[in-house]
Amino acid sequence: MKRTLILLCLISPLGVFAQKVSVTGSLSATGIFSSEENIPFWFYTNTNTSKGAFTNFSGVGEVKGVYPISNATLEAGTALFYRDGVNDEFQRRDLYLKFENNWLKVTAGSKKQDENLNGLSSTNQNFLLSSNARPLPGIIIEANNPLKVFKSFGIDWGIAHYLLNDDRFVDNAKVHYKRFGIHWKINENNRIYGRIQHYALWGGNSELGEQAESFGDFLDIFVAKQTGDRVNALGNHLGSYLLEYSTKSNIGEFKIYHDHPFEDGSGTRLANFPDGVWGVFFEPADDSWITSVLYEYIDTTDQSYYRGGSGYDSYFNHRFYRSGWTYESNTIGLPFIVPPGNNRIRAHQFGITSKIKKVELLFKATFLNNFGHYAFPIDPSQKAFYSFGKASYSIEKYGKFSVFFGYDYKDTFKDIVAGGFSYQYFF
Repeated sequence: MKRTLILLCLISPLGVFAQKVSVTGSLSATGIFSSEENIPFWFYTNTNTSKGAFTNFSGVGEVKGVYPISNATLEAGTALFYRDGVNDEFQRRDLYLKFENNWLKVTAGSKKQDENLNGLSSTNQNFLLSSNARPLPGIIIEANNPLKVFKSFGIDWGIAHYLLNDDRFVDNAKVHYKRFGIHWKINENNRIYGRIQHYALWGGNSELGEQAESFGDFLDIFVAKQTGDRVNALGNHLGSYLLEYSTKSNIGEFKIYHDHPFEDGSGTRLANFPDGVWGVFFEPADDSWITSVLYEYIDTTDQSYYRGGSGYDSYFNHRFYRSGWTYESNTIGLPFIVPPGNNRIRAHQFGITSKIKKVELLFKATFLNNFGHYAFPIDPSQKAFYSFGKASYSIEKYGKFSVFFGYDYKDTFKDIVAGGFSYQYFF
């Protein structure tokens, strides 16, 4: 009898815990048919590597559990995928534990970024952290909502530490990250958001020796300590400014934004202007069949090359961290840049989403000019066109069915025509 009572006392709290946990997830499968061995650019780009350039089949399984704690929640999740045509066919995407309340969010592990601008942006509205690589493992502590200073003025912030545990020139390099932003509500219809973010690769070891990793070195990394005009005297520093203005009217909401990169002192003082992403995003207010429209102009050709001083920026490259701003050889930021050979580009990005009854439609297209690298230019420039379209139909209790197509053109390469289908089941 005693043993039974003890057992009940142990099991009862677990039962209450299990009843409070909300578990959700999904399973998806994708098949692709292409006229060439490789597939169109937007089939695999910004998918967190759930597909590769030569993938014909991809499967993803994900699950998460959310447990409420007073005025906060505790969440744990994982996502795994299999895809052919890559070196490591079976990998994790997500594996994380997250705590959040009204003002704070802490995420430990690897978790993919939230989607911005309905998936139409070339960078997911982050020049340095698109969705092109697998999520980096680490820990991030950040604001869950803007910290209000005044009624119409709030502060956004975040700080993180990541580890690059892939096969690279400098093994076990670390990534320091921080951001600071402001939200200004001018009135009910007009808002401004500004953000500065800073990434730094530091530490690790290579055939050239170990890099400094003391606490004092971290403090130098934290403040981007300079030698002369160079902020990358210790480590590889990358940053960006984002300025976004949003306005609402009776026809809908417009967002106008500029995401400006920098990699040394010249970039921080805008000597590389007008490099970056210039974008406009519109969401109609009525029940129009068009749900959003996007246009972006992307330019990385200046790099403060003619400004002298610290030299040009050479985006996503570094003389010591030779693998560049990549994870598993996939560019972490703007996906049109492929270090080390091509980081000077100009592009026009168009996108549109719509909904006709229960059918969701998405189309995006990119007109791209590749100019190579200042040290190794592509002359004349290489012209490319990438397109992607998708139609999705959801049936309650049965999941989502999608068909998609793509066409790519690139100088000196064969055109690619491809299509595919996918099915996703939610539970």
